[in-house]
Amino acid sequence: MVLIANGIYILSIYISIFTNTSSTTYLEGMGFKGWFESGNSLSTILVLNLFIIFTLFNKLEDKKIKIIAFTEIILSGIFLIFLLGTRTGLFGFVLVVGAYIFSRIFILFRNNFINKEKKLEKNKKILLIICSILIVSIVGLVLYKGSSLLSRRKYLNSLNNAIIDSQTGEPSHVTGDILKFKEQIEKNELDETYMSKPMQNSITELYNFANKHNIAGTDRRTQQLIYNAYLVKNQSNIFYLLFGNGFLNNYGELTLEMEIPAFLFNFGLIGFILYFIPFLSLFIYYIYIGIKNIKKIDAEYIFLCFGILLSFILSFLVGQIFFNSSAMIIITCMNVLLLNKCINLKNKKIDIINHKNTVENNLEEELLVK
Repeated sequence: MVLIANGIYILSIYISIFTNTSSTTYLEGMGFKGWFESGNSLSTILVLNLFIIFTLFNKLEDKKIKIIAFTEIILSGIFLIFLLGTRTGLFGFVLVVGAYIFSRIFILFRNNFINKEKKLEKNKKILLIICSILIVSIVGLVLYKGSSLLSRRKYLNSLNNAIIDSQTGEPSHVTGDILKFKEQIEKNELDETYMSKPMQNSITELYNFANKHNIAGTDRRTQQLIYNAYLVKNQSNIFYLLFGNGFLNNYGELTLEMEIPAFLFNFGLIGFILYFIPFLSLFIYYIYIGIKNIKKIDAEYIFLCFGILLSFILSFLVGQIFFNSSAMIIITCMNVLLLNKCINLKNKKIDIINHKNTVENNLEEELLVK
């Protein structure tokens, strides 16, 4: 099912590009995102899908299906690195392939030097193929300077000098919308029914902080995080700390895109515990079981743990994970696969104990008979 779903994504994207019906990732006309609404959302879905596809790849016995899976990996990599234009897609693909290689190398090392196993030829061939994909990806990343992502980065750098702060006469260290809000606050043009006093104070403090620390005017996520931190301080309300200050406290470019901080600021400590802590607890549990059974876990176990970890990192830095139904389905699949592996590890341990007890009982019975 994952192969079919991912195939539909990839096929529709390339059809839209070849038929010139794809929408652009950014308003400036850079990047391709097919017929989908959000470039970041699309990149997180495709990146997380790769963890499932790589996990299933070694289990596929039908050569035709295996070729399809390999083709999807290659086409996903080309799109994420060169065509989409987001950092999430580019670095996400490289991290997925790198995590796969690391997990394989770790198991090869463990089996060869700890478990003293010599059945390495098949794994070596697979590792060679995946290493080749990673090398090609990195070389392509370095050589393809006209990619959508690099064009976008150059454009944003040029914007840093485009917005001038009228107060300092220098390039602004906050976005254009925030600068307008700040100027309206100074002129007392904002009514408290539209924007409360704590919000106004938070924007002013954000402006001062950004100027002091030379934050890039196009770095919206950093500005969003600073604003929300100041807002919690200025509201000084235990109710908001426990239950959050709500999504409506965000205005325009101040809307908090990073999900994990959003849990804490917008949904409060209780919302953070209810929504995020269960996923974090499961991840800690996987790490504990993995360390405890370090001689028994396979490469897939390590690789899927990397997948869960990357989903947390993407949620914190980019968003479009926990508030995205498609991404959540993939995360659920990874958790189910890992939980099944944990159950299998426990069952094997129980079987070993039962076998040991049976052997000991049989020995005792033989001794009693003698």
